[in-house]
Amino acid sequence: MSQKTSDKILVQAKINFTLKGGAFLSTIFYSMETQYSDEIDTACTDGKHILINKEFFSKLSKDERVFLLAHETMHVALMHTVRLGDRNPDLWNVAGDYVINAELKKSSDLGKMPADGLFDQKYAGMTTEQVYDILVKECKKQDKNQQGNSDGSSGLKDVFGKDVRQTAGGNDGKEQIQQTIIRAVETARMVGEKSAAGLSCAEIKELIKNILEPKIDWKSHLQDYLCQLVREGYSFTHRNKHYPSVYLPGRLSKNACNQSVKIYIDVSGSVSSEEITEYLAEISGIRDILNPELINIIPFDTRLHAPIEIYREDEFPSELPIEGRGGTDIKPVFKDCEDTDLVFTFTDGIFWENAKPPRDDIIWVIIDNPNFDYIGKVIYADRATTKG
Repeated sequence: MSQKTSDKILVQAKINFTLKGGAFLSTIFYSMETQYSDEIDTACTDGKHILINKEFFSKLSKDERVFLLAHETMHVALMHTVRLGDRNPDLWNVAGDYVINAELKKSSDLGKMPADGLFDQKYAGMTTEQVYDILVKECKKQDKNQQGNSDGSSGLKDVFGKDVRQTAGGNDGKEQIQQTIIRAVETARMVGEKSAAGLSCAEIKELIKNILEPKIDWKSHLQDYLCQLVREGYSFTHRNKHYPSVYLPGRLSKNACNQSVKIYIDVSGSVSSEEITEYLAEISGIRDILNPELINIIPFDTRLHAPIEIYREDEFPSELPIEGRGGTDIKPVFKDCEDTDLVFTFTDGIFWENAKPPRDDIIWVIIDNPNFDYIGKVIYADRATTKG
């Protein structure tokens, strides 16, 4: 086949894909350079380029060429090239192909999947990580002689082959892809696309949300807030004399480090032991930053359990004797914390019944509960949004 003919085929495929792919995927596609390469068997992408084998591409039908371009573009939309981490790259690629092909087959506009493309309806709606974990378990169950490929891909035949290459440029490459996705979202919104190809994918929606509303590590956020309190010299210890009916911050005294801190830990059945262990590590960080005379750790569920007192000169414990594991009642906490200098409450925020906090300066560390709605400083352990 002449170079002129092969170039014409690629140009026509791009036009067809643009007409059918919609603004979101088209914007991502045209952010990359698409070109032929004899170094690969089928096609691949690294987030900056789409490389296609000329002979392979020419043998596909028009609809299959559209599907292939959409497939490679979806790898970028799903950020597969920068989400690999320390996973097996071949198995990660297979997992990504299952996710993408299941999504693309929902739309008749995006062409026809070439023969031997990986597809299994059971993976529809799953994330790439979920599919990857399933594949890893399946590989472990198979006898080595039955795996076929030593690369851990389970011997799965796939027309797309190993079509994901890690993005060059490290964090810069990741940021470039994120910016491309943001532009694609803005373009889609501008033309009124809401559920076009790609945008209807639940995993892409979550990635877009994380890019537009980046998560902050809750531990760092908590430490930053504590350091801010120390820097600004503010305390919620006393009522502001100008507003005697409510708690407002007042300046810390020179003896501020002599204050005591109460930390309530939710040990109800809805909070895991791992989360309680993480809380203990954060309490150690709170003590390092604030250096209070006394920290009172008080586990609670339907009632307050025996407090654990840790003085400034005490060695911080490696574990705590936790009782409880019942339901969650916040009222005993509110009754106990009225006259405390500084109050922290580590909880999932799921209480038996609502109650009004006795003060508006409680520092809440909430486990993944976006509907939590109590006054105070709120730091979400998983969603990392703050208010207050």
